This record gives sequence, C-alpha cells and structure tokens, in this order.
Amino acid sequence: MQLKSVKRGEKSRFKPFAGLILSIFLLAYIVVIARLFNLQVIKNRRLSEISSNETSKIIHEISSRKDIVDRNGILLAVSVPAYSVYAKTYNFSNIKEAAAILKIGKEEYGRIVSHYEKGRFEWIARRMVLSNNNIEKLYPIKGIHLIKTTKRIYPQNALASHIIGFCGIDGNGLEGIEKRLNSDIVIKGKTGNLIFVDAKGRRIANREVPPQKIGKITLSIDARLQAIVQKELSDAVKKFDAQGASAILMRPNGAILAASSYPEYNLNNAANVPYSIIRNRLITDVFEPGSVFKIVTVSAALDTNSVKPDELFFTHNGKFRVGRHIIHDSHPHGWLSVENIITKSSNIGAMEIAGKVGVNKFFAYIRKFGFGRKTGIELPGESKGIVKKKILYKGEDFTTVAFGQGIAVTVLQMTKAFAIIANEGKDMYPHLLKMNKITATGQIIKYKTAMQVIKILKAVVTEGTGKKAYINGIPIAGKTGTAQVASKEGGYIGHQYIASFGGIFPADNPKAILYVVIKRPQVLFYGGSVAAPVFRNIVIASFPIINQLKGIAANP
Repeated sequence: MQLKSVKRGEKSRFKPFAGLILSIFLLAYIVVIARLFNLQVIKNRRLSEISSNETSKIIHEISSRKDIVDRNGILLAVSVPAYSVYAKTYNFSNIKEAAAILKIGKEEYGRIVSHYEKGRFEWIARRMVLSNNNIEKLYPIKGIHLIKTTKRIYPQNALASHIIGFCGIDGNGLEGIEKRLNSDIVIKGKTGNLIFVDAKGRRIANREVPPQKIGKITLSIDARLQAIVQKELSDAVKKFDAQGASAILMRPNGAILAASSYPEYNLNNAANVPYSIIRNRLITDVFEPGSVFKIVTVSAALDTNSVKPDELFFTHNGKFRVGRHIIHDSHPHGWLSVENIITKSSNIGAMEIAGKVGVNKFFAYIRKFGFGRKTGIELPGESKGIVKKKILYKGEDFTTVAFGQGIAVTVLQMTKAFAIIANEGKDMYPHLLKMNKITATGQIIKYKTAMQVIKILKAVVTEGTGKKAYINGIPIAGKTGTAQVASKEGGYIGHQYIASFGGIFPADNPKAILYVVIKRPQVLFYGGSVAAPVFRNIVIASFPIINQLKGIAANP
C-alpha cells in the first residue's frame, strides 16, 4: 500500500514538466510551419528572383519583329525563319564540326575557341538561315544546340537605308526606324527564346516561343520616289566630284515621301560599314545654309509689315563694310526692290531687310520656323542645330544671319521651313509614319505672307538665280543657296562650299517640297549651277508619281 502511494506521487510531480515539453515542441512546430508558409507563399516570388540572379542568367533571343513597308505596301524590312547555334560541350572537336557545317571562317572560329571554356555556354552562330540538310547534320552533334529564331532581311538592300536602319545580333534596332520604334516593332509577349543558364554556364533549360507575325509598320515614304532621289544624288556626286549629297522630298503637311543622304549603304551588310556612312546626315549634321535662308528673312519682314515687296534698298554695288568685315554680293547691284533682292540673291540687300525687322523680331521668327530645336521626327540622333540669340546682338553677326551665315541648321529643318510656306503659313511636324495623326495648327506666318513669298520665289526660278530649276508646265517656287564650309577651328575652309536649292511645286497648288544639298562640289559650286539642276531632274521624274498619290493635298 505504501509503495503504490509513492508511485502516484511521482507521477503527479512529472505532469507539469511533460506539459511544458509538449508546449515547447508544439510552439516550435507552429513557428516552423509559419516560416515555411512565409517563404513558400508570401516571399516566394522575391526569393526566386534573388536565387535566379545569383545562380543563373537568362539569355533572351528576340524571334519576331513587325514588317516595315512603304506607303504602298512594298516590303522594306522583314523577319525570316533562322537559327541561333550554341555549344555546351567538353569536346572541341564537336565545335569544329559544327563550325565546318556552318561555314564559319578561320578568324571567327579562332575567336570562339579562344573564348570558350569547356562545359560552358558559348554562341557559335547567331541568326543564320539554315538549310534542312544543315539542320539535320547539326542536331546529332553532342553539346551543339539549335534555337529557332528569325533573321532581319532588307529586300531593297540600300533603299532608304538611313531611314529604315538595321538590327543588331540580339534582334534589337540599332539605327533608324528600327531603333526609334524598337518597342513598337518587337512583338511583345508573342516572341522570344529563353535559355536558362546557371552561374557556371551550364544550361538548366530553354523555352522556345515560335516566331509570329502580327501587324506592320507603314511608312509615308514611296519606294519609287526614294529610288529616284537616290539615283539623282549619286549621279550628282559623280558629276560635280562632290563629297556627298542629301535631299528630302516632303508633302506640305510634313509627310516625308523620300529622304536620302549619299552614300547609302546595304542594310544587309551594315556590320561592315563605317559609322561615318551609317550616320543619318539629314538630321545629325549641321551646316550654314547660305542664301537659301533668305526665305526666313523675307518672311519675317513681310509678316511684320517691316517692308513691302516693291520697297527699294541700296545694295552698295556689291560691297559693304560691317565692322571688321566686308559683305559681298556675287554680282554688283545698286537699288533693288525686296523681290529683286531675293531673286538676285543679294546678301547686302538681305542684311538691309533684316535691319528693318530688328533683332528681337527676327530672332522670334527664326525660332517660330523651328530652327534651334528638334523637329521631333521618328528617328534617333536628331540635332537641334545652332541658334544663339546673343550673337545676333553683335552687329556683324546679326547681318550675316540674314543671308544664312552664323547659323547652323539640318537638312530636315531647312526642308520644314519651305514646307511652312507651302502649307499656307501653318506649322507642321515632319513625319515618317503614314498614319501619324499628330498635327500642328499654329500659324507661323500669315496666309497673305506665304502667298507673297511664293510669288517672289517663283521669280527666282523664272528670272533669277534659280533658272536651272525651271520646268515647262510645272511652276516652281524656289531659292538657291551657296555657303562656305565652316572650319572647326573657326572661320571658313578656303574654296569649299555647300550648294543647295529648295523649292515648292507646283507653286500655285503645292503638292510637294524638295530640298537638295550638294556638299563640297569641286567642278562648280554655286547652288544655282549645282543643286538646281538636280532638283529639276528629281521633280521631272517624280511628279507623275506624286500626282497619282491619294490625298496629296491634305493627308499623309
């Protein structure tokens, strides 16, 4: 009886201790479950991202881009089926075998081998169009892997190369429309191959998304007009032994029909072309425009009622001192009306006209016409030009800007100035997308002023410096320009000029604007002798096509 009593006492004494142990284990279990729930559910996405960043990488191979077409649907850029090939092998002979099938040159093969570490990921070829026979040969090679993708092809080769641009090996746009609209051209959510590779370069997995074609990018340019412009610029460079040439053909509303900077380059072989040729000089390079800028001077003067078309100015017989410099005209003249100052392209006369406008108003019109700011064209790398108000207050600089010296513009900016006049004085945005709905309604100069300037510019062609742009049956309103080439060290390079001619046609019912620039011609150098004939040739060849385009007067 006594022993039984003792055991009961011991048992009762251990009950609280056992309960405590059980409670501790239960609490620990709950903590572990809560922690697992937090890691697996609440923080799962964030931890997965950290793990992926620390232990693996994803190689994204873009496999589909929208086609680029001209206004009539002609293919300018298209993606065709292709393959990218990579190696992950310990056997160099496998890489050598694949390289032979792919016909990879010795230099490229040497680069691959020199960079290759056994067992790690390494590209052998990117975006190659392969025959079925080659594909069948590559698949059985151990450690050699193929990924379905696409290759960007440019069916028209060098046509509109500075406008279209090209793609890099990763499938992203590097120049032109391909770069500027890259996010719109890449088919989001419908394209790409993902290769998951760990930190040691070992492939974990890859997921292929088959290429698809959805939508297209339609440009305002016309391939036929583009070909005409490029041919005429090429011929002009050879004829006048020039360094280069540029031209833009545009509608009054800003829709660009053709744009070229010679020399063009083959988009299918862009990797081997120096950047000096790839650079789009239509929008990146700035230059002093010369007398063609007088269209802005006379527009400002007439719009502010500072002068009248028949008002007379004395042009000092072609020589006039301003400060330390002497302003010259190409030919000596006495008294000239405002109209004759433009038709005969008198620098001294333009200086006198600008003087009547005044510095502040003149500068305001230069800015209103868009100089000193970007046009907003759908292309990368656009320059805003050089317009400094402070230099206008220096007497001699103010006078030289009146005839296009001491100011730097782009080819596109100068083309836009002509387009404003052709567009009844209304502003517009130069654009390359056919369905671009951005419109500008601001009035830069009055309708009456625009008509007065067009009348004066018609006389330039019929009886002034632009006679070589005359076309029987197509009235032209245009202006010549001859500018010295500025030196980077200051001053000007001797006997080096930029010849230009800009015009509106037909002058009485404007359908297009064309601005032509010939850089450093050696045979002749006046704008009326060099650029005007090129303008004429382009207009004669392109006018029948322009006449057939729908909505030519109002819409893109």
